[in-house]
Amino acid sequence: MCRRGREGLLRELTKDHFGIKTDSTGLKYIYQKVDQLQKNHQNDDEKGNCGRLYETPGASDCPVKAFIEYTSHLHPDSDSFFTRPVDNFNKKEPYWYSCRFLGKYTIGMMMKTISKEANLSQIYTNHCIRSTCVTNLDENEFPDRHITAVSGHKSLSSLKSYSQRTSENKKRQMSYALSASMGLAP
Repeated sequence: MCRRGREGLLRELTKDHFGIKTDSTGLKYIYQKVDQLQKNHQNDDEKGNCGRLYETPGASDCPVKAFIEYTSHLHPDSDSFFTRPVDNFNKKEPYWYSCRFLGKYTIGMMMKTISKEANLSQIYTNHCIRSTCVTNLDENEFPDRHITAVSGHKSLSSLKSYSQRTSENKKRQMSYALSASMGLAP
């Protein structure tokens, strides 16, 4: 779920690349049915080690709900996952997106464009999403091998650039550990 986006790989995504399943606890999740060939991973992944994007029941911003809403308004005559919005948008119409796919450049600049149009405090890139995912998983102490399974990184050493920063929480924990070793209460 935190994959590359600039090499045209997102441009090649189709609606059939994704599916929705329910796990053993009854929670729905989105998964990638077809793994993409990517810069650092040039073979199809038949192991099914892709990430899962779980629903958050009752939340207004549930990712599964948003995914279903988005895909329900894609034009049925187009297989592309990223297509252009219709020229005269009308929320009452069943299809909000045309059959024309988004180009590689448009997709590559998507987060930058959204950041500017939303007047965010900083300009984000597609890679920021990937970097944030990997960094958050690392800071939450998931093993590197699990992170590479969902990020698509080929080697564990390629994750090092994402984990060079020490989070404030980790610095606090290290300080408390050192204080405790000297008999000082945090």
